[in-house]
Amino acid sequence: MVTIALAGNPNAGKTTLFNALTGDNQFVGNWPGVTVERREGGWREDPSVRFVDLPGVYSLSPDTPEEVVTRRFLVEQRPDALLNLVDGTNLERNLYLTTQLLELGIPMVVAVNRADLLERRGQKLNRDLLSRRLGCPVVVLSAARGTGVAEAAQAAAAAARRGEPVKPAPLFPPRARRALEDVEILASDHLPAAGRAWYLVKLFEGDQAVDQALGVGLALRQRLEVVIAACERDLEDDREEIIAAGRYAFAGTLARRCLTRGQGGQSLSQRLDRLLLHRVLALPLLAVILLGMFWVSICLVGAGRRGPARRCGRGPGPFWAGSIWGWCRCWPTAWKSSPALPGSRRCWWTGWRLGWGQCWSFCPSWQRCSCV
Repeated sequence: MVTIALAGNPNAGKTTLFNALTGDNQFVGNWPGVTVERREGGWREDPSVRFVDLPGVYSLSPDTPEEVVTRRFLVEQRPDALLNLVDGTNLERNLYLTTQLLELGIPMVVAVNRADLLERRGQKLNRDLLSRRLGCPVVVLSAARGTGVAEAAQAAAAAARRGEPVKPAPLFPPRARRALEDVEILASDHLPAAGRAWYLVKLFEGDQAVDQALGVGLALRQRLEVVIAACERDLEDDREEIIAAGRYAFAGTLARRCLTRGQGGQSLSQRLDRLLLHRVLALPLLAVILLGMFWVSICLVGAGRRGPARRCGRGPGPFWAGSIWGWCRCWPTAWKSSPALPGSRRCWWTGWRLGWGQCWSFCPSWQRCSCV
């Protein structure tokens, strides 16, 4: 029996891929000790291959129940292979988890999902370059449409049968790599052969669960802290930030190099962002939107009421011309209704009084006063 774990970020399409691979031949339950759902099943084309759908996580830090379950399964049970599903439309964010999975030393295949959306946007993925930099096979698929699913499963099963561990690429700055080498020398008797790179990073970060699992005592931890503190002083940053910055820098650079962004096939959301966030047109568009909102609320909604508000909305021609014409007629109307007070001053005083009255109504002391 070959066990392949499906790992990836939330909403990357893992459950859709899992259903496409297993069909009705699946078991749904809970992981031991938690209420996180456990899903596993045999591959419909080869029942000897079993897929385990791990909870969606962003990292392998034990901060949430989903991360605890995923980390425990990968580190303690160590499946025969990993099928890491990444969202091609958010490649940089998804590759952050990929850098951590590579350090486990488990045979691994990266499957880039939502290939149909990439084509629709005019984007092209350099799969060969991504495979070379990650050091593992890369397949492209669309779990929703079912294209490339069989190819991903076959690649993962082949990687499991070969049993060749993945060698992670260098992610961190030279000073951090030297510190990791010193940590490896100090803790060489405690480090297992499987997943050695992942354990080194966790020792550098000061993960207490890893210290307990490896039997790192107080004396060894103090010597490790001397090495880690020197690295923090040299890089002027916290240990966890050093590791995270290295991962994000690697993921960002790789995503930019492997994904060619097209201009002709942008989505509606991207086109709206380019227009509404334009450095020149953004503020005029905001003014037009606000004026339109006030016009709808005052001249359309308020037009059904009797009185000056209704008279101010009247006018010939289109709505904008009628609004301007109506506002121009407001001043003579206000002047005639109160000859003692000029129209402009009267309109200003009325607006000021009503506006401040509305604001003052939210004051707690005003609401508590029953005499007003």
